[in-house]
Amino acid sequence: MKILVMSDSHGARPAVRDAILKEKPDMVLFLGDGYSDVEAAAEQNPNIPFEMVQGNCDGGMKPTEKLIEVSGKKILMCHGHEYRVENDLIALRYAALEKGADIALYGHTHKAFYDLDGRLHIMNPGSIGKAHYPDKNGYGLIFIEKGEIFIRLMEV
Repeated sequence: MKILVMSDSHGARPAVRDAILKEKPDMVLFLGDGYSDVEAAAEQNPNIPFEMVQGNCDGGMKPTEKLIEVSGKKILMCHGHEYRVENDLIALRYAALEKGADIALYGHTHKAFYDLDGRLHIMNPGSIGKAHYPDKNGYGLIFIEKGEIFIRLMEV
């Protein structure tokens, strides 16, 4: 299973489209701030399942957090602003562990990050469309193979 993870597109629909075309994922996860960008991509790719949460800049009444199960692994998806991830990841880690997650995904900071904390994988794919200097735009990939999780951060 190959999962494309994106966040913070902020109107960069071509970058969203290009990442999907390049990676040919089995699934796409979006972590907010550009919800309509990824809704458009989902309409253009009806054969790929999409899961999305909204961010603090999206507005509306969409969920800001989801716990999903993919290939037997639990994934906590959130934008991150409600866990104050710009300060630290303690609240996010506790929430993910409390929910039994194997992977915690967040956005909001526009900075790519990956850590394996015991058995919990924590990843921010960075911003697909509006990275903060000196970071580059990017996205993340999750591979789930034979019960094992592998994560890569990619630059655009």
